[in-house]
Amino acid sequence: MTLILGFGVALVLGYAVNRFLVIPGLQRHAVLDHPTARSSHDTPVVRGGGIGVIAGYLVGGVTSVVVHTLFDEPLGHGWVVASMALAAAVVCGAVGLADDLDSFSATTRLFFQIVLGLIFGFLVFLLSPWGWSVVFAIAASVVLSVNAINFMDGVNTLITGWAALIGLWYAVIAVSAGQTLLAGVATSLAGAAVAFLPINKSPARAFLGDVGSYAIGGIAIALFWLLWISGASRMMIAAPFVIPLFDVLVTIVKRVYAGENIFQPHRKHYYQRLNQAGVSHEAVGAIFAATVIACCVVTFSGSRLLVVMIWGLASVGYAALPHIVNTARQKRVQP
Repeated sequence: MTLILGFGVALVLGYAVNRFLVIPGLQRHAVLDHPTARSSHDTPVVRGGGIGVIAGYLVGGVTSVVVHTLFDEPLGHGWVVASMALAAAVVCGAVGLADDLDSFSATTRLFFQIVLGLIFGFLVFLLSPWGWSVVFAIAASVVLSVNAINFMDGVNTLITGWAALIGLWYAVIAVSAGQTLLAGVATSLAGAAVAFLPINKSPARAFLGDVGSYAIGGIAIALFWLLWISGASRMMIAAPFVIPLFDVLVTIVKRVYAGENIFQPHRKHYYQRLNQAGVSHEAVGAIFAATVIACCVVTFSGSRLLVVMIWGLASVGYAALPHIVNTARQKRVQP
């Protein structure tokens, strides 16, 4: 009941806040994403729709937690875990919003990300039986997740759809791990993300902006670690990250090997190349979602060998698609 409530509140509020408050306000103040060499759009679009996503997520999550506590579960450890997942959206989103408005330097962004990662790592350390070294490992994962999701937010609906999937997936895992409050928070992420899909679909009325992609990356990695310390399957919680991290890390390695400056904007991610090959934004997002779903579903098998095989096949197939589509298109235009 509370899971559905959280999803519904986040869905309705997230859409309403963006549609009637955030987007008109950003338009009035000319907070726009202007096309660049890296862009997949050719006209200015409002940047900052992630504000509405965060609002829906927070209100939906708090509503779910409060109602569940009042009627089903007394105040306890679950409140702490759920609050950490909710706070991740606020602090990561704040850094992203500041970047949207003032365009931080890469060094400034990285500094704030590391600080937030260390704080979150310390809090997880307090809740876990792990040693001090985990603080630094978690901080590194926060920086990786926030930046990876930001890098992957380059075509309409891709990261918004991923956020909806990971919210629903982590809700299932949280319930199985006995973390019902955390499950309500996860479904709220899904609801807020679904609410943004019609706004973000082509032609997009708004983009998430750094405020949205940073928040989603922060929420996702927070849920990852909070589920881990709750005893959830490591393969299951890692599954949604396989494809986005594969795309980001392989692209970085290839650019380093080619002698390129990895801090310069580019359009060399696999999903961007697929879009450049003529596949629509929504189709690219659907293909990406299908590979993520495959990586998640296979974990139900319980076979590590099968999981690794499917993850590998999904990654290779995803990486090969731009070449396959380009080859097919060239054959069609040949006389």
